[in-house]
Amino acid sequence: MLEKILTTSEFSHLEKAKQISDDYTAMQYLEDRLVICVTGINDCDGERIFTFIDQRLNKFSDDGMLIHEINPINPSQTNYHSPKNRLLSPTMYCLQYYDNALKRDGLRIVLTSTPGDFLPFMVVKSENVDLLSQMKTDYWKFHTPDEE
Repeated sequence: MLEKILTTSEFSHLEKAKQISDDYTAMQYLEDRLVICVTGINDCDGERIFTFIDQRLNKFSDDGMLIHEINPINPSQTNYHSPKNRLLSPTMYCLQYYDNALKRDGLRIVLTSTPGDFLPFMVVKSENVDLLSQMKTDYWKFHTPDEE
């Protein structure tokens, strides 16, 4: 699973990543190395989300991908409507905005469902989204922001 989340250079340089076998340890490993960001579903910190995404884009760029600059947004604490007219929290609005911006570079935001009000998300290559979506376990349930 980790080879679908980490950049090629990150995965090849991290021997420990190849040895992780349990889901909780994998989540902690990814969070400690700023590969996954955990935010609150209702407390949107637009600057923190943008900073995380920008750091991940730099990693993909270092791996040889051409990445376009994206503009930060910082939604207020009001609710927004999706293009499908569903009510979105500021966090989900922010993640959908960035997901749409990343698509042109062959990247996507992928979330994993967890109990409670926490929302772990990561940036992955578009080609890995379907593979991750099929890897549903009791711990990992990957999906894109527009599938929420």
